[in-house]
Amino acid sequence: EQKFGIKKFYACVSGGKDSITAADVVDKLGKLSGVVFIDTTIGIQETKDFVVDLCNKRKWDLTILKPKVSYDEFVLNKFGFPTARFHNVVMGFLKYQPLRKWVIEHKSEHIGLISGVRKRESKRRGRTMKPIIKDGSMIFVAPIFEMTTESVWNYVRNNKLEVSPVYNALHLSGDCL
Repeated sequence: EQKFGIKKFYACVSGGKDSITAADVVDKLGKLSGVVFIDTTIGIQETKDFVVDLCNKRKWDLTILKPKVSYDEFVLNKFGFPTARFHNVVMGFLKYQPLRKWVIEHKSEHIGLISGVRKRESKRRGRTMKPIIKDGSMIFVAPIFEMTTESVWNYVRNNKLEVSPVYNALHLSGDCL
């Protein structure tokens, strides 16, 4: 908090076990100011509905962000259907641009973003991710960075947390198909 001047923490919640666990950890510390959900325009509606319901139950302030151009418009009017090599470009357009814009608009609030990223999630993430990342105006904090998949599931069970039914069925949040 002090090193980066963070005054408010908002959890980026997708409906999956990791983001919900990270949000719960920060909430239990009394540091959670709210939740951010990014409506990518190509997600499964049930995922968004789950996050809205979860935030209502937990009394978490929810902000829903959207890209300025939908995925359909992106494909039909801009660049065509993206290949696998453009995954990060499209993800940046759908997720990071709206998030970055929101953080910049709320610059005076000194926001830190809670991420559910874990280093053991994948080999790529293990090599490139860190528990705290400053990306321009955004500061991501990953409180469950060192947790294993098993320990996250144990946390979910022990704390009686719910994950999205979409996550239970597909083993991914369904926010970006």
